[in-house]
Amino acid sequence: MCKLTMGSVENLAKNSSIRMRISHEISSAVLHHCNAGFLRYARHKLCKLILPPPPNRLVVCPTLFDMKLLLDPQDTVGNYIYYFGEWEPGTLWFLKNYLRRGDVFLDVGAFIGDMSCFASVLVGNQGLVYSIEPSSQSYSMLCENIRMNNLANVQTYKFALGNEV
Repeated sequence: MCKLTMGSVENLAKNSSIRMRISHEISSAVLHHCNAGFLRYARHKLCKLILPPPPNRLVVCPTLFDMKLLLDPQDTVGNYIYYFGEWEPGTLWFLKNYLRRGDVFLDVGAFIGDMSCFASVLVGNQGLVYSIEPSSQSYSMLCENIRMNNLANVQTYKFALGNEV
């Protein structure tokens, strides 16, 4: 077991190679997070300057995964997809790296179906996607997005899930 005392911290601080390595790690982490935040901010501002402002009605937008989605560009998710063609890129990356042909994907709280559509392509015709959405408006948009993209391996359900009956 390693016991860290004030004296051992001072000794570490005096060792310039360790200090430089720690300093580099800290500054790299800070810069990475600052740069990532700044780049997201700059990208959003640039897109808003280049693209026309979102209309106050439902629109069909292309996505980065070669699908079309009916969405409301006035809500947070719809606005992000309107400008960037995707929502939650980290989740999309995870799905792309872990879902395989023939898998079954369960999308609880499917909203308009962006993740369901993406997963549908990844699992292929051998796989199956279950999309569950309780909101009537979101459910109708989910069904339209499934229909519009000809996704035969997606089954939709309009109900809520919880831990009690």
